[in-house]
Amino acid sequence: VVAERSTKFRYHGKAGAHSTIGAPFPSRLWHFAYGNSKSNFETIFFVYNPSSRTATFRAVFTGKQGSRVTRLYSVGAGNRIRIAAKNIKSLRGREFSTKIESLNGVGLVAERATYFKFKGREGGHSTIGVTSPSKRWIFAAGATKGGFSTKVLIHNPEGGKTSVRAEFYTGDGRKTTRRFTIGKRRQLSIAVDGLTGLKDSKDLSIKLQTNRAVVAEKVVYFRDAKANG
Repeated sequence: VVAERSTKFRYHGKAGAHSTIGAPFPSRLWHFAYGNSKSNFETIFFVYNPSSRTATFRAVFTGKQGSRVTRLYSVGAGNRIRIAAKNIKSLRGREFSTKIESLNGVGLVAERATYFKFKGREGGHSTIGVTSPSKRWIFAAGATKGGFSTKVLIHNPEGGKTSVRAEFYTGDGRKTTRRFTIGKRRQLSIAVDGLTGLKDSKDLSIKLQTNRAVVAEKVVYFRDAKANG
């Protein structure tokens, strides 16, 4: 079967909905390219232990310029733990990437939810993590037209300086290529709206190719007369 989870919410003055696919199996390692604890943003991680024994794990939060914050946690058999980034003082006011790693071999399932209210938009988005970095990432959907705004977040977790070739495909068949470089343990944020030739693209797909394995996410914000998020 195929399974997803959808959640509607009213949370701390923010209203909306978010969804994510499920995980087919637990993993000892989860990566998230994006997290945000700046003003009007809140990021929360949910870590579930489906096994029959207690799991111990560490969460490593890496800032955009490479600084790291590590916290240790445990979660009992069949239980879930909630980690609010705002409760970690050194993460407040920052964007960051996250690695969640089991320390005693127990597989976990990890998701991240982010709630926001900025620039006339309010809502939230969520995703399950990825279990390993990759040299290629493909995103089927994005948009920069009619109140839509798309950001691509890329984290270089361990390797040295990494080259990124980003290809943007629009609905009229055009391809726009941009090249970027990410330092070791750095995060790159690409505001697609700010790239020449891509400001008013209704139908947008994105492909990333790198020379070292990275973690990548895409976030789309929107606003129109009927809804925003």
